[in-house]
Amino acid sequence: GLIKYVISQNVDGLHLKSSLLRSHLSELHGNMFMEICDKCGKEYLREGVVQTVGLKKTGNVCNGGGSRGRCRGKLRDSVLDWEDPLPKMDLERAENHSRRADLSLCLGTTLQIVPSGTLPLLTKKNGGKLVICNLQPTKYNKMADLVIHGYVDEVMEALMSKLGLSIPPAPPLWPCKAGTASFSDPK
Repeated sequence: GLIKYVISQNVDGLHLKSSLLRSHLSELHGNMFMEICDKCGKEYLREGVVQTVGLKKTGNVCNGGGSRGRCRGKLRDSVLDWEDPLPKMDLERAENHSRRADLSLCLGTTLQIVPSGTLPLLTKKNGGKLVICNLQPTKYNKMADLVIHGYVDEVMEALMSKLGLSIPPAPPLWPCKAGTASFSDPK
């Protein structure tokens, strides 16, 4: 595919719903449909919104493998509150992919939240291109190879048309086919 990796600050879970593999996604601010075991790190993608925010315990228990066949760790929501640090593995993967990317395409963001907003600079620093598509100007517009002031939907529809690619219909929100997944490899 043309897109190798997605870095998102959205918590709506739509990237996973689109069938994007978890190993190709960093959700830096969490996912409102995701619970994570605080012991083994296993992730559980739920059909409904997890009822807590701020990495709080949800009351559910991990059924993943452990030394006796069951981890039994406590599950927490994955959506960050303002004072919470970004998830270490997601941030490491985002930084790694940003450094290796030949193009960073920033869609619908002013790039103001740090460190998320500085990730595209890693691409630029390592010889890649930076494209920004946003209605408002950003502080990195002068560094960008291309700046498009427009609605992301309209720009992406025009780009896909120019590339001769069709946009598949949006998948139904539920049931989610992703199930549960373990995510532990930071590379």
